[in-house]
Amino acid sequence: MLQSFPFEVAAFVGAWLASVGLLWGLFERVDSVASPEVKRRMSAWIRDADPRQRLNRLSALFVDAFDHVFGERHLSWRCFSRSVVASFLFTFVVTLVFLSYSFDYFAIEVDDVGEHGVLTLSLGLVVLLVILTLFFNALPDYVSLFETRVAIGLVRRTSSRATFAAILVVDVVLTAIISGALCLAMYGTVNAAPSGAQLAWDSREYWSGFWQVLTRWDAQREFNGPPIWIFFWSGFFTSAWLWLFVAGGFLARLALPAQRMLGFARYALDVDGRPFLALAAMAIVVVTAGFIVAGGLALALS
Repeated sequence: MLQSFPFEVAAFVGAWLASVGLLWGLFERVDSVASPEVKRRMSAWIRDADPRQRLNRLSALFVDAFDHVFGERHLSWRCFSRSVVASFLFTFVVTLVFLSYSFDYFAIEVDDVGEHGVLTLSLGLVVLLVILTLFFNALPDYVSLFETRVAIGLVRRTSSRATFAAILVVDVVLTAIISGALCLAMYGTVNAAPSGAQLAWDSREYWSGFWQVLTRWDAQREFNGPPIWIFFWSGFFTSAWLWLFVAGGFLARLALPAQRMLGFARYALDVDGRPFLALAAMAIVVVTAGFIVAGGLALALS
C-alpha cells in the first residue's frame, strides 16, 4: 500500500488534470465555432431567461453545442471519428481514476520478468487496452451518442422540470445498459470461481460478482480478467457531458454576482463574450468538488 501510494496520488492528480483539460477543450471548441447568435442565446439564458422557456432553451443550446462537436448527421465519418477520439480520451481519464485507487492491479514485478520484460509487458498492456477500448468503448459509445441525441431531442419538447429530470435519468440508465451489455459479455467469457470452475450464469454468485466488478474497483483483484470497471464507466462520456452542461449552466447563473466582485471571475464568467467557457468554468468546479470528496473518502477509508 505504502509503495504504491505516491503513484496512486500521481494518478489521482493526473485524472483531475485530464478531466479539467478535456472539459475545457470540449467547451472551448464549442465556443470557438459557435455562431454569434448561438452565443447570444447562451448568454441570454445564463443572465435572465424566461422561466417558462429555461429548459427548452438550455436543451436547444446543448443540441447546438453537441452538433458543433460531433456534427449534425450521426451516420457520418465526422461523427464516428470524433466519437472514437472522445471515447479514447475519456477512457484515459477513467483509467487514471482506476489507477489512483488500484495502482497495483497493473503492477509488474521486475524480479519475475526482468527490466526488458517489464517494458515488453507494459507495451503489450497498452496495446491490449487500446484494442479493448475500441471494441468495448468506442463502438458502444457511438450507439450511446445516438441515444443521447434522441434524449436531448425529447428534452427540447418539454418545459416540465419533472419530465426534464426524468429524461436525464433515463439517458443514464440506457447508457448503463448499452455499456454494461458488452461488459457482461466480457465477464461471461472469463469469469471463474476461486476453484477454477465456471459460475453458472443464473447463479446468485455470477450476478453478484458482475455487479461488484462494475461498482468496486477493488473487486478487479479477484476477477481473472481485464478491468471491466474501466470499460463500463468510460461509456458515460456523453451523459456526463450532458449533466455537466446542465449543472454548469445553472451554476453560471448563480455565480453571476461574483463577476462584479472578483477579477478572475470576470474572465471565467465572461458570459457575454465567451458564454460556453463560463459553463466550462462551472463544470470544472463541479468536477473538482467531486474529486475532493472522492479523495477525502478514500483517505478516510484507507
